[in-house]
Amino acid sequence: MGNKNKHKDKHRHNDGHANAPMTSNPSNAATPTEDSQTQHLPEAPRTEASATQPKWKRSPEFYISVLGLFVGLGVLLIYYLQWREMVETVNVTRRVSERDQRAWMKVISLANPKPEANQPLSWQVRMQNIGKTPARNVVTYLFVDVLPKGSGPDLDYDKVRACMRTFKGVVYPEESGDFPAIRFKFIQKSTSEVEMYDLQPAELERILAGSSYVAVHGIIHYDDAFHAHHWEKFCVWWSPTAGSYSAAECAQNGNSTDDNDEP
Repeated sequence: MGNKNKHKDKHRHNDGHANAPMTSNPSNAATPTEDSQTQHLPEAPRTEASATQPKWKRSPEFYISVLGLFVGLGVLLIYYLQWREMVETVNVTRRVSERDQRAWMKVISLANPKPEANQPLSWQVRMQNIGKTPARNVVTYLFVDVLPKGSGPDLDYDKVRACMRTFKGVVYPEESGDFPAIRFKFIQKSTSEVEMYDLQPAELERILAGSSYVAVHGIIHYDDAFHAHHWEKFCVWWSPTAGSYSAAECAQNGNSTDDNDEP
């Protein structure tokens, strides 16, 4: 009887073990809703090039900024070129206006010379400002030469030579001055003191015979009202007899002026 009870208890124990309810850990269990919310999509595979490139190379904002910088520099360059062109236009207009208004000095011959032996060789000339504004610091260098037929005057005015000089502080527009251009020579070996050089009888004979001619030439220096320095060369020649004296050097190269622009 006791064994029967033991068998019953054993079966009862086994049945209890088999019919015991199964439990699970709530923390490890996941409902379908929670699983769908916490599920992550797989990341796209990163290539080796994209992994090694700096971030700014992969940012479109960087390229937009660089493009904007170049556009800004281009606009500044256009403005600068327009400003330069405007300044140049203003300067050209100013120079043209000042050139039209500046002083223009001129030396002309008034009458043919009347050479006499043993008398100073002179030629009456006129210095005049034909411009529209005053000329300042006017200095004139005058040379009177007796030249053989076929030769021209020495137009190199940088040489130290005896000459007649005139000075005038201001010459106003349309103002003129008449004076004789006289031939000078250095006193003996001096290069600073000069004296009038009389016409020699032999020179007069050659002039009257047509084998020599007389030329007056020189250069005038002056400043205009706009602080620009100018010069003008002049040359005229005369002979009492007709003929060819090859005085083209005097007529062509002896008459010229500077082309200095206004500052």
